[in-house]
Amino acid sequence: MNANTDNCCGLTAAPLPGAESLARICQALGESTRLQILFLIAAQREAVCACDLVPLFQLSQPTLSHHLKVLKEAGLLDSARDGRWIRYAIAPDNYRLLQQYLVRVAGSQPQPVEID
Repeated sequence: MNANTDNCCGLTAAPLPGAESLARICQALGESTRLQILFLIAAQREAVCACDLVPLFQLSQPTLSHHLKVLKEAGLLDSARDGRWIRYAIAPDNYRLLQQYLVRVAGSQPQPVEID
């Protein structure tokens, strides 16, 4: 970015608030399995047991646990121990941040891009 303070091109938008949190979220969602896990959990009314996710993704339990850990560390999931298993639910604040960002990006495009 130009270090010059002159605004030669007339930019009107301010820098994105919460960019660090959003970058962490985007990094976590950069893997398709984690994206699928997040949206599956988001679609549920109650917290999801990790044991129910294993057969849906044809992953080993340690691999699934790794994906869940990454999503939790990014602040997208909350967890609670339920006996031997852990139940996962959407962490509302960061999920809302992701939704707001996507709406903002989608609203900045005049027409959706069609991909063949």
